[in-house]
Amino acid sequence: MISTAFLVLHVGAGALALASGLTLMVLPGKGNDRHRRIGRVFGWSMAVSLAASVVLALVNFSSFLLAIAGFSAYLLAAGWRAARRRKAEPGMADRLIAGLMLGLALVMIVAGLTGAVGGAANVVMPVFGLIGGALACQDLMEVSRVGPPRIARHLSRMMGALIGTITAALVVNGPTLGLPPIATWLVPTVLVVPAIIWWNVRLRRVAAGRG
Repeated sequence: MISTAFLVLHVGAGALALASGLTLMVLPGKGNDRHRRIGRVFGWSMAVSLAASVVLALVNFSSFLLAIAGFSAYLLAAGWRAARRRKAEPGMADRLIAGLMLGLALVMIVAGLTGAVGGAANVVMPVFGLIGGALACQDLMEVSRVGPPRIARHLSRMMGALIGTITAALVVNGPTLGLPPIATWLVPTVLVVPAIIWWNVRLRRVAAGRG
């Protein structure tokens, strides 16, 4: 009964996060009041969905799902910090969030490469671990956190969290759609990462005064 209730909560909040996240991707006018309102819907629905997924992973213990929830939680927290914090130097909270992700990334990479998890997780865990670790290192090392670089950081982390939401939706519905397990885990990354790269390149060009 508890599992069913949290599953409904997880799926419902995840669907709302997916809808609001995709809306944010296609709507013009980043940073305006509409963007901030929809962004709050995305952030809170993601937080609720992640909290419910942690409960589900603990009730029917799955280290894999716990790791993915931690990865998505890092992206959400780092994206929120990038939107809120306007100072150039990373704060203590930023260092703590990045440090926790580095520890989780190491666990994910080792678990995948040593076969501690089975099936598609053997590939997915190291891939997500490398992505999360690289982003966490950037959080710790990159000093420029104002202007376009700050916006690029915010968009990258929030769109990364969107990857987690789309992935979860495909994992739940993948068998019904006839998708192979590895596709349900990696297709969202392949589709959304180019958009993240495009936004970063565009914003860095703005920062350099070239467009």
